[in-house]
Formats: sequence, C-alpha cells, structure tokens
Amino acid sequence: MRAQVGEIDIEYEVFGPEQGEPVVLMAGIFQQLTFWPRSFVDRLTGAGLRVILHDNRDIGLSTREVRPPPDLRKVNAGDLSGVNYTLSDMASDTVGLINHLGFDSTHIVGHSMGGMIAQRIAIEFPDRVRSLVLFATKPLHEETGRSSPRFVVNLTRPPATTRDERWEIALEGYRICIAPESIDEAELLAYFRSQVERAPNPKMQCLAAIGASTVMGMAARPTHVEELGTLRIPTLVVHGAGDLVFAVDGGERLAELIPGARLLRIENMGHFPLAAKRWGIVADAIIRHVCSR
Repeated sequence: MRAQVGEIDIEYEVFGPEQGEPVVLMAGIFQQLTFWPRSFVDRLTGAGLRVILHDNRDIGLSTREVRPPPDLRKVNAGDLSGVNYTLSDMASDTVGLINHLGFDSTHIVGHSMGGMIAQRIAIEFPDRVRSLVLFATKPLHEETGRSSPRFVVNLTRPPATTRDERWEIALEGYRICIAPESIDEAELLAYFRSQVERAPNPKMQCLAAIGASTVMGMAARPTHVEELGTLRIPTLVVHGAGDLVFAVDGGERLAELIPGARLLRIENMGHFPLAAKRWGIVADAIIRHVCSR
C-alpha cells in the first residue's frame, strides 16, 4: 500500500487487529520494511498489537531521491548546502503516515538509523508518541556508539563494479551486523535475496541525512543531546553487547540521557539478530514495554 505524504509516496504494510495498540516499526539505513522478519511481526500481532511497517523515503518502494547526492566529506565538515533531506524530514514523513492511517499517536520502535529518526519524532512531535523503543542506536553525536574498524572498512570500500562484487560487500556488511551470533550462511543468503529482489537500493542518500542531522544536532541550541533530556516519553533502549555497528555504550548513553528510560542489554547479540529465538527476545521486550503503558 502507498500513502501520499507531502510530495512523496510512502510504501507501507499493516498487520494485526484493528483495535490493537498501534506500533510503528522503523528500519535502519538501507533497510526496507522487510527487514523485520515475519515471525517477529507475528509475535507482536499475536500479543494484540497493530503493527505498521514502512519504507523510509529513498528506500525500497517509497519515493527515491533523484537530485544529485551531496559530497559526504563536505557534509561531515559542516557544509550542508548539497543535502537533500535530513532525519527530521524522515521524521515528518513518518508522522504524515501516522496521520494518513488515522492515528492521533502510536508507539514508535526504531532500529539503528530508524532509532535516530525515532529520536527526532519524539523531540519534534512528542504528543504523537505513546512510547519509544530505541533498538541498536545512539544519540546524534560522536562521543559514544562508535563503529568498529571492520564495519567502517566495509562501509567505505570503493563502489562495486559488478553484481557479484556488490552482493559480496553487502553480505559482508550483514555478517558484521549479525556478529558475534553464529551465522547460518544459507539463511543469511535467503534473507539477503529477499531484500534485493524486492527493490535494489543503489545511490541512497541516507548517510548524508545522518551526517547532516548530526552536525545540525550538535550545533543547535539546545543540542540534540540536551533535547533528549527533556523527553517525558516511556522509553526502552535495547542493545546487543557485541554490536560492531554502534558500540553498546551508545545505547547506554541514550538510557542515561532520556529521563526514566530502561536499558535492555542483550549479551552475545550484535547489531541485529538472525536467529528467530533472538528476535523473539526483542519482540517480547517490546510487547512488555508497550502493554505496560
């Protein structure tokens, strides 16, 4: 299904009972709505939740950016003149989708970049958020949640020139995200194929959106970090102790910054799980958090 939100279209799917508590799941960078395994979604809907999935702008089947991309080096140096959208724009997109679906507010679950967007929703639209789950993410600053050298090397490899090379770079990225969990390569390949066959995702500008939003958040008064301290939204922070994408101290810092936030640290889990059992742990934590509201 598609919703027109401002000048763009957002692809979305809805599962679960119509009268259930609405929960929006927001995936991370480069990830489509199919990031969330169906078994995970079924666990949430089985607990009576109404689950909304969507492709963020410039991802999957939602409207893709056609304007020239900004120079990432200039963005990280503070020159935002070429930036086409920020995390705040993506936050507004999500609130527009919530409006389209007729909800006055929802629970928001954000993974990785989705968790950064969720932070902006909570700051800019606090009355639209019933509760917040920040999964494997960090505050918009550079002090905590640093990425491992292994992840940075893979992320900054020269662009692939063939499909096989592009696939191998992407698969290695998934291995890094799933480590230290043992990986079933056949299961990983099946998951990866389900993503690329739905909608190949070249030339997305999400990294620039994160970079620009970080620069803006650190320069603003109050800063993004200071704004987190003003939130009065029930918040659960979920983070794998072995995360190589955003180190666990990023999640720990979020739990310190947001008043009353609770931290669930999952040992031997990375940036996101592959095994259904670990996804079940995350689902059950979300169900307890949402239903306790």
